[in-house]
Amino acid sequence: ARVEENASKLLRKMKESNIRHLLLTKSDGVPENKEDVVGVISMRRIMNVVVSDERLSLQALAKKFPTLVASYDPVEALKAERTSYANELAKREGVGKQDVIKFGTALTILGGVGIFLTESSWLHDHADLGMILIFILGYVGIIFEELFEFNKAAVALLMSTALWITYADFYNS
Repeated sequence: ARVEENASKLLRKMKESNIRHLLLTKSDGVPENKEDVVGVISMRRIMNVVVSDERLSLQALAKKFPTLVASYDPVEALKAERTSYANELAKREGVGKQDVIKFGTALTILGGVGIFLTESSWLHDHADLGMILIFILGYVGIIFEELFEFNKAAVALLMSTALWITYADFYNS
């Protein structure tokens, strides 16, 4: 089969010959030397291309002309799109673990902000430990910036601000 042939012609040749793989060549007929052979293509690969083409065509038509679809509901379409996007995200490796880590980080940050805002007596009594904890948490945030998707500079600025506030307001008070 020639490289220029479309998927339907290749599928027809495979069906007629009762085979699942075809040699792709630069010209028609039996290849005369190695340079004429471009590669091998399987029926599965061709079907994947055909299916994705049909799916894309149907989706493009439905988006372009939503009234062609008899039961078109924009709310349902948005729900389906959101579900599809969530399923794609769920297929990615490590997304669930990252969500748990981000939730834990956010909870820790909110707890720390709560201690500052309530002017906790623990922070008055243990400002030195609080500053050590702030430094450690800030440094962990800098080290794992890619995992948390934080900016190093922002984490460093927040950490230094928290350290100065702790020192000014709570240390030796």
